Amino acid sequence: MKVFIDSNIFIHFLTTSDESQTAYSILTRISEQHSPVTSITVVEEVIFVIIRENLRAKGINNKFKLKETIVTAGYKEFEGFIFNFFELLDTLDCAIIEGNVLPDELFSFMEKYHLLPQDALITALCRQHNIPAIATFDTDFSRVDFLQKISD
Repeated sequence: MKVFIDSNIFIHFLTTSDESQTAYSILTRISEQHSPVTSITVVEEVIFVIIRENLRAKGINNKFKLKETIVTAGYKEFEGFIFNFFELLDTLDCAIIEGNVLPDELFSFMEKYHLLPQDALITALCRQHNIPAIATFDTDFSRVDFLQKISD
């Protein structure tokens, strides 16, 4: 069975949090029993959060300062974190899916399930690719009647 992996699972796995062990267990089970998939928007979100949290640890909290830091210094100090994430995707043999979600389809999922746009996009991709399950800590996906939520 295909299981979509949401960004929060990856983020909790890659960082130290109360949910890190649970994320590890979920990813282990999915990789052993299912076919993991995610989207390029999830990949982008995980990379952004990794960069943002590393800069916050250095006292850079402002979005414009974050961008300024990237423009002047590049990604060199984040390469290890980013490559660790890419290695995780490879280790999991996680497929990166794409889709053609039209604006009215996106809004339809937003309205029907009361989702934020990013979650509606994930929902639409799961529908398009016949993915019946999602690994996430996000309780909003519990409202999506065709997705089984895997969270522990």
